[in-house]
Amino acid sequence: MYYIERNKLTKTCAIDLKAMNGYFFDVYKYFFDKGYFEAAFQGSEFKERRLTPNPVAYFFAHTGNSKVFPIEKYYLQYDKNTLFTVIEILHEHIRNFVDHTSFVEPEQKEFRNMINQYLRYYEHGYKLIKDGGITNLTYTGLNELLKTDLPVDTDDEVIEQIETAVHLFFHFSANNEQKKKAINILADALEPLRKKMLDFTSNEHDKMIFGIVNSYKIRHNNDKQFDEYNKKVWYEWMFHYYLSTVHAVLRLTK
Repeated sequence: MYYIERNKLTKTCAIDLKAMNGYFFDVYKYFFDKGYFEAAFQGSEFKERRLTPNPVAYFFAHTGNSKVFPIEKYYLQYDKNTLFTVIEILHEHIRNFVDHTSFVEPEQKEFRNMINQYLRYYEHGYKLIKDGGITNLTYTGLNELLKTDLPVDTDDEVIEQIETAVHLFFHFSANNEQKKKAINILADALEPLRKKMLDFTSNEHDKMIFGIVNSYKIRHNNDKQFDEYNKKVWYEWMFHYYLSTVHAVLRLTK
């Protein structure tokens, strides 16, 4: 780790879309030259290409943009949504094409590590995560909660709920409906823990915690719901509130 990274000065830097497109192409070309997209674009005599029926049609079907492939021809024309979608597609289909008879496990981690060196500098910062989605980076203390390991005995369903909620809420294209769904998922994750929560809280706390999602048009849609509030601000607060509550209850229980 070098000086700027070691002293956490990188977040003061920023690059624009043109620069991000250029760095993206550098990363793409690096893996393309290693043959890691042969499986996606060409296939072999033993296995058809992964992007069917062909790369041009595949990229168009997923971006609605006919000027995506060949990447080396169009990358400088990509808007943000096209760029991020292309990155997610490449991450999903990257393969180390060892020989002409077999396909090995994806080299996704290497791709993520390299592209994230540049995504973190674009706008307010983004990150390509393990499940293949590009999410927003935040520079608040609460963001550290996303990196906190859950207790080892955490139920698999709860882990899946948390991972799904994080992906939904922080995906670069998330709208208010998707963010509301993410909050709802975290509240659902708390439901089986309500009895355990009473060991650390009270009935009044229980009403307060679940009153938010039950009264502010998160879980329900009826004339008793309060809907006149700044969702951009309060959805973010709700998400972090429920995420921190899930973490706290699980750790306290352990």
